[in-house]
Amino acid sequence: MSEEVAQQEAPNPELLQVEDLDHFIALLTDWHNRQAAIVAHLQQVPQGVTMLLEQGEGEEPQERTMEGDFLDGFRIGLGMALNYLGKLPFLAEYQDVPPVTH
Repeated sequence: MSEEVAQQEAPNPELLQVEDLDHFIALLTDWHNRQAAIVAHLQQVPQGVTMLLEQGEGEEPQERTMEGDFLDGFRIGLGMALNYLGKLPFLAEYQDVPPVTH
């Protein structure tokens, strides 16, 4: 995949140098925790708030007022997303292990 295509598929990509597996796991865990926190925060949107919801590619965003069945469905969908995100399928333990030199 070319860099141009990758940038179109993932807006604002952040390139990071991954030093080792512990670093990778820390980055992944932090990313996951941020995503879950955003979804949990959105579940708390109060009734009456107007949101601009993105549609499919090439379609105009749609303005919706969060109320009634729409708000209920929105919250249920976010609950399902949190359930799907759940917890990462691993636990990370970090140890200070000196590097092996030969």
